[in-house]
Order: sequence, then C-alpha cells, then structure tokens
Amino acid sequence: MEFDELDAHALITTLHAGVVVHNPDTSVAYANPKALEILHLTEAQILGRDALDPLWQLLDGDKVPLSVEDYPVNRVLLTRNPVSNQEIGVIDGETTAITWVLVNAYPELNRGGQISKIVVTFIDITANKSEIPFEASLNSLSQQITVIDGTGLIQWVNDAWKGFSQENGAPSDEAWLYANYLSVCKAGSYVGDNDSSDAMSGIQSVMNGEATEFYFEYPCHSPTEQRWFMMRIRPLEWNGPYHYVISHENITERKLAEIKLEELATTDGLTGIPNRRYFDDFLEKEWLRARRLSQPVSLVLLDIDFFKPFNDNYGHVAGDKCLQQVGEALKDILHRPDDLVARYGGEEFAIILGNTDLEAAYQIAEKTRISIQALNIPHAYAKEAGCITISAGVSSISPNRNSSKQPNTLLKAADKNLYIAKEKGRNQVVAFTP
Repeated sequence: MEFDELDAHALITTLHAGVVVHNPDTSVAYANPKALEILHLTEAQILGRDALDPLWQLLDGDKVPLSVEDYPVNRVLLTRNPVSNQEIGVIDGETTAITWVLVNAYPELNRGGQISKIVVTFIDITANKSEIPFEASLNSLSQQITVIDGTGLIQWVNDAWKGFSQENGAPSDEAWLYANYLSVCKAGSYVGDNDSSDAMSGIQSVMNGEATEFYFEYPCHSPTEQRWFMMRIRPLEWNGPYHYVISHENITERKLAEIKLEELATTDGLTGIPNRRYFDDFLEKEWLRARRLSQPVSLVLLDIDFFKPFNDNYGHVAGDKCLQQVGEALKDILHRPDDLVARYGGEEFAIILGNTDLEAAYQIAEKTRISIQALNIPHAYAKEAGCITISAGVSSISPNRNSSKQPNTLLKAADKNLYIAKEKGRNQVVAFTP
C-alpha cells in the first residue's frame, strides 16, 4: 500500500496526541478528539477562535505568562520555521488548573509558497511537571521534624512532631510555634540531665560551624514502655538566614535488639545470671563510682565445696542443676541496683556490693552461705555436711580520688580470703581488708 492511500482523517482522529489546525489568520479550522480532551474544550468552544482569543491563557515553563510573539502559531507565522518541543502551560478558564503540554508546530504551504495552514501537535506532560508537595511529604514521615532559627526559636514542626507532643502531654500546636528548642535543652542540663547537656553541646557545635552534622541517641521512656530516639541536626540548605533542621527518629526496635544481643553476650547460658565479662565491666564502673563518692565497695568470692567429686559421682547433668540452684539462691539474696551476682567461672561465683563496708559484706556472705546449705542438695562425698556448701572470701575498700589502688586489689584480697576459708576446712566465710 502506498503512503498516500492512508486515511489521514482517521489517523489524526485516533492519534494519542492533540492536533489543532489553524488558518493563516490564526483561527482554528480543526481540532482532533485528543486535543479537545487535553484542553478540556468542546468543538463549539474551539472552532473559529483565533490564537489571540482571551480564552487562551498560556504560561511558559517557569509559569510566566507567555508573550503573544511566543505563541507557537505566531512563531511559525513570523519565522516560517517549525517550532519544536515548546513547554506551555494552559490555564483552565473555569478551574484555573494548569495543563502542561509539549508543543510542536509547522507550516503547511500552498503552491505559491504561502502559508495555508499551521498544524500544532501536543502531548500532555502535566504528570511530569507536577510539583512535589514538600510540606505534605515531610508530614508523611514518621520522624519528628522541626526547623529552628539561629537563636533556637522553633519556626515549623511536622505532623509527627505535633502528634508525639500531644501524646506526651506537651502544649498544643500553637504553643510550639516560636518556643525555643535550645531553652528546653538548657533547662534539662541545669537539673542534671546529661542527655540534654550532650544534645545542647552537639547542637551548638553545628550552629557554630564546628560540625556539619550532629546525631545523638538517647532514651525517652514513658510510664508504660521503653523508648529510644536518634536526634540529628543539620543546617538548612537555602538562601535565607541561618536555619537548622532537627529530626527525632524512634529507634526503640533497634535498641531493644541490641540490648538483647548484649544480654546474650553478658549472661551465663547455664545459670541465667551475668557472666565474667559483665562482672568485669560492672566492677570497673562500681569502683569509679565509689572513688568519686568516697564510698566503700565490697566483693565476695564464693566457691562450691568439693564440687569436682560431686560432678564425678553424680554426673554432669546433676552438676549443672546444682549450679543453677546456687545461682537462683544468690539472685534471691540481692535486691539493690548497686549489687551484682555473677558466675565467675566453673563452680565459682562473685558478688559485688556497692556502698557496703566489710562488716555488712561479711553478714551478706554469711547469709548466703546459710541459704546455700539450706538448699540441702545431697552430697555424700562432702566432708561432714553431707550436702552442698560454699566457702567465701570477702574484701572491702573505700577508694578515693588520690588512691592508687585498682579493682584488682579488691579481687586479690577476696581470692586470698577464699583460699583461707578453704584451708580452714570450708563451709565458712573469711573477711579481711587489704
């Protein structure tokens, strides 16, 4: 089939591009169905109108009203050259909505070389030109976001920030506007909140240009649940005065997973009490606290008497059960947050007692010895007692800022006293201050 055998009218009618044909006086001679659809017009509204009719309200790509000279039809008439890929916004006369089209236009010449028609074709590119609603985007985020100025005054907060504030009894939306974020941090630091103080220092480092970004993890527990958040602050990249974007993101799920992993790493798998690794960390921290406050810290090392013959004769299953029973008994004795019971290794356990002197530590160790014996775990291979017993060594030190003693001093003294308790016949407590 030859090309000139094609039905041009059928082709233009079914085309997915708009086609408008203008006469040389710019009046519209024809518009295909797609053109009417894109322009939201009827044939009666478009046919016979010229390109300068007030019906057409056209914009350039920057939303500036298009000059008459730049109308595609006029550009073709003035230059006799085609127009290629011109972006134009067409304003709907009733709704003022903008339809964006990509326009091409070319002249049709008669035998005398004069322009007989101007053919304008266009496609709808509105979807590609739609502006992103940035505020709506920020309001859809789960992070709580605020913008502050260079003095700390809050200029804007997103919906997540408002929702979190209201859920936690904070002021209404209006009260947050122009509240001072830095003042809130300062107030917290004044009452000894280290997290507020650290946040304040980090924010100031960004505001002073010492850092390009600051982020900080902090706990924010409610009466009903544990919560952790990540705060970030960065300068707002814009051409106006200095402003800063602060976000708070809930990281509770990650923190709980980290805590669970840490617990697994620092918990003895058999007895369920802290292991040697956790004991070492706890003792170091408790020693530093005792030195800072000039308070005593005491240590009890205890050992299950004749545990090897118990294991050899009753079996490892019974041995494991014995260790579990001893661990449970030790947990029941201690209730203060400054105290810790841990499995020190094998059949040896350790108790750290914060702000406890030697006499009080001895009494706790003796109470522990009695409680273990009261479990009445049969041990036919133990001398005299006939059941599981323990020996314990106790030591106590009150370190101060000028003291050269280290936690190892406490450990060595307790270990020495444990050795003495065993030498003296076992099933007893020996206390001595190094």
